[in-house]
Order: sequence, then C-alpha cells, then structure tokens
Amino acid sequence: MVRVVILSDASAVVGVVLADASAVVGVVLADASAVVGVVLANLRIL
Repeated sequence: MVRVVILSDASAVVGVVLADASAVVGVVLADASAVVGVVLANLRIL
C-alpha cells in the first residue's frame, strides 16, 4: 500500500513539473515570436 501511495505522489509531482515546464516553454515561445514580430516590423520601416 505504501508503494502505491509513493508512486501516485511521484506521478503527481511529475505531472506538476511537466505542466510548469510546458507553461514556461509557452511563455518563452510567445516572447520569442513577439521579438521576431518587432524586428520584422522595424525592418519593414527601414
């Protein structure tokens, strides 16, 4: 029974870590696309 509890806790922790990592990746990708958009806009102005 103890092993089952440890495994469920571990899977919950892994799920939270994966969710946080995907959120961070999403924010980084959004920032990068915003920077690319600004650079392209500046190049068009030039």
